[in-house]
Amino acid sequence: MLDAALDYATRGWAVVPIKPGEKRPAIDKWTERATTDPDLISAWWRSHPTHGVGIATGPISGFFVLDVDGAEGAETLRRLEAAHGELPHTYTVATGSGGAHYYFACPPGLEIRNDASKRLGPKLDIRGDGGQVVAPPTVHPNGTAYRWTHGDDPVDPPAWLLELLRDIPAEPDRAPTTTIDVVTDRPGDRFNQATTWAQLLEADGWTHHHTDRSGEQHWTRPGKDRREGTSATVGYQGLDVLHVFTSGVAGLDPEGTYNRFAYYTATRHAGDYTAASRELGNAQDADALNAWLNSPQRAPLTDLDTPQTITDVVEKIAAASLVDTITAKFLHGDAIEQLPPVEWLIDGVLEQRSVANLYGPSGHGKSFIALDMAASIVTGRTWHGHPTDHGTVLYVAAEGASGQGPRRRAWMHHYGATRLDQLVWYPEAINLTSPLEVEAFTEAATPLDPSLVIFDTQARCSVGAEENSAKDMGLIVAACDQIVARLGCTVLLIHHSGKDSGAGMRGSTAVLGAMNTVLALARAGEHIVLTVEKQKNADDGAKHSFQLVPSADSVVAIEVARHVDSLPDEMVELLRTIEEIDRGDGVPTSEMRTATTLAERTFYRLLKKALTDDYCHNVGSEKRKRYALTNKGETALAWGVLPPTANPDGSKP
Repeated sequence: MLDAALDYATRGWAVVPIKPGEKRPAIDKWTERATTDPDLISAWWRSHPTHGVGIATGPISGFFVLDVDGAEGAETLRRLEAAHGELPHTYTVATGSGGAHYYFACPPGLEIRNDASKRLGPKLDIRGDGGQVVAPPTVHPNGTAYRWTHGDDPVDPPAWLLELLRDIPAEPDRAPTTTIDVVTDRPGDRFNQATTWAQLLEADGWTHHHTDRSGEQHWTRPGKDRREGTSATVGYQGLDVLHVFTSGVAGLDPEGTYNRFAYYTATRHAGDYTAASRELGNAQDADALNAWLNSPQRAPLTDLDTPQTITDVVEKIAAASLVDTITAKFLHGDAIEQLPPVEWLIDGVLEQRSVANLYGPSGHGKSFIALDMAASIVTGRTWHGHPTDHGTVLYVAAEGASGQGPRRRAWMHHYGATRLDQLVWYPEAINLTSPLEVEAFTEAATPLDPSLVIFDTQARCSVGAEENSAKDMGLIVAACDQIVARLGCTVLLIHHSGKDSGAGMRGSTAVLGAMNTVLALARAGEHIVLTVEKQKNADDGAKHSFQLVPSADSVVAIEVARHVDSLPDEMVELLRTIEEIDRGDGVPTSEMRTATTLAERTFYRLLKKALTDDYCHNVGSEKRKRYALTNKGETALAWGVLPPTANPDGSKP
């Protein structure tokens, strides 16, 4: 795929990666990020060698495409050719669905826009400005590869085709003079009544691109050449709203929809409806508002020497602008059952597109467990009995980055892996409390299309935040949610437990409450016990016991047991008693017997079994016996199950 992408780029055709098994680009903002840069293209496909190739159509690549969809599209084209003449011999691709793509050079001075069977007839689509096509040798979702059939380069389209595609641009509605009567005290309502989109957008440097036959206005954002296409539309499906496609305008969200007051609030007041309403409320009378609206260089309304009149309707105005968005997301009846089921990155352990936390005391192997998960995902290995979904992992090593290299080699040496190319490292911290840094990180990570992003550690990636502040920790959760939404990945935070390791993770419970998954690590003798402490959409409580064993020039986490029979409650009580009252020199039999609630016969029977099974041993003399837990007993007690039955290499002990 990389060779094909680079070949297209040498032709001047801007390419984008396509998700395997799909026909859509794998990156967001692809209309702005499609490229001919060989370095960026190489980085994309070396990170994702199975991704297909898409080509952005329109002026950016110099051609548009006539998309003939199947037999019905072929019949429509046959009728057109019978009436107007045959298409010329041009660069042509057979699509995976049995159709065809005819590439034609973009005509000078004429904008060719995307069209879905409206202008040419059934199953004949146009991919023009702002469009893209899947290119050979990408494989269609049905398993058939796209392939080139004939033609070396796109040729000029026939005149009859251009005539059918030609739209006559219409001018936007304009209001050189606006006169209104103020009929409501709501400043947002007054603003929407008093303005037109042409007034607002042209004053901000937008350029009217064209008005299509449905009456929808297409606009090009400030700083972008009109020839580069549209950035937003007004009037989609007859609605008096601005629908934005670009991320290049401060304050506006890609795919956001705005009425005029919401646009004003987003671009002038960073979304603060209170400030926007207060400023508009200063224009108390219609004459003052009209004067501002019709001024060639309008001044901010705060410059008008008029008193404020709005104090108590701001929340209603803000809510009103979101009504349509919220209403569209209501689910009625059994619609909730139609939502897609939970998908797993590590089956039963980490959900896809979720936020998780792995915590434990310092020095308990958190990074080794995280690396073990990451390497299993990028190699597609089963993670200790749990199937994984193969993908790229981005590991933010905010502390101890220099030690990750030996750990990586140790894992590869132990499992015989020769490559971990899809495990990508960032050897510095990303401040999750900085919206600017989170946005930049997300943008930079998008071409990687990671399945998992690990932040090691949460503390190093939130410097300056107060861990016990629910507000500060809420910023971290919001940043993680943003990364999940933008990248479609899972985020795993590596965190520390508090001074009392048994009391859970350190800091505000706001983080714990927001997690889909919480994994806790605890030391039990020579072993590390991983407990699924919280699982929002599956059973929790599962445990795995690991041991760090030497490999290459570091160590690797090896599982030594999981999913075995529970330790009897009476044995748990005996071992717990030894653990709690042992001051480092063992516990006398009499003191241990007094501290338990066990019947005498039961006590001595269990003590004998504990000694036989090596849960505890005598650290005193034969005459003055004192009992302490063995490593095996500590593991069994901490884990709550019978101890491991195999050595780290899989052999029986």
